[in-house]
Amino acid sequence: MKITTTNVIANVTPTIITGISTDLAKNITDRDFSVSYTSSDQFRLTADFGATGVINYIAVAGTNIEGNKDGTSRVRVTDGGTIVGTINVSTNQVVVISFPEQSFTNLRIGLFNQAGTEAPVLTYAAAGVMIDVPNGGEIAGYSRQFLTRNIKQRTTVNNVGAPTAAIQKRVALKGTLNLPNMTKSFSENEWQDFLDFAYSNHFFILERDDDDEGVENNVNSGINPSAYLAYESTASKATAHAQTRELNNLAISYKVFTGL
Repeated sequence: MKITTTNVIANVTPTIITGISTDLAKNITDRDFSVSYTSSDQFRLTADFGATGVINYIAVAGTNIEGNKDGTSRVRVTDGGTIVGTINVSTNQVVVISFPEQSFTNLRIGLFNQAGTEAPVLTYAAAGVMIDVPNGGEIAGYSRQFLTRNIKQRTTVNNVGAPTAAIQKRVALKGTLNLPNMTKSFSENEWQDFLDFAYSNHFFILERDDDDEGVENNVNSGINPSAYLAYESTASKATAHAQTRELNNLAISYKVFTGL
């Protein structure tokens, strides 16, 4: 499991390369999901964010590029014209692309909707540094948010108890990350940096790096549905370990957006 701890494009207004429209480009890095950017191109949206320091992830949330729902649509990150990573999608999932640490001369993020039935929309993009959570980052009972749905239903019934109408509403999922047996070093350093970031920014969780088909990802293609966006962080805890002062038990709660 990986969690993001910085976002170097938080205040960057990107330059739209493909899909220039009347929408404001700064909407892409705005944490407010009531604003977004809709491409003027039916298939593509490409944005340049300029030079960066050393980073190891990009993330996008609030897209509509599921297309044919067969994995032919994609999110891609490049350094100028050099491909760094690609994730193919069959839903409107949150996408996190992780890659070896590197600086960019020109960070470029592109969306591609194979179906071309509607212009790509991008609501939020981030890029920066993410860290590996020690001990795999999860314990028994951890809720795998990317395998659930945030749909609440209300059904009316007739006088014999049969359903007559149903209303569906999407609601915020709730998540908690419990990290037992964390070292003093991690608790006092990386975890503190993460908390400072999480309480003032959206952050992303990537549960695994591997392809869900068991096939290794490469820069041109890959599948990974295990990412989601976390926001409204609350109830962070750090408690003493029951057996040693060299370890701590850490936890944080948050709300979740998966795009599903």
